[in-house]
Amino acid sequence: MKSFNYEVTSDLGIHARPAANLAQTCVNLAS
Repeated sequence: MKSFNYEVTSDLGIHARPAANLAQTCVNLAS
């Protein structure tokens, strides 16, 4: 199984749309 780590380095955090895209990608990879 592949592993992916991502660290948010911006003080503003991660915006909603990129966060949703990242979450959807993780779901697709998991299934």
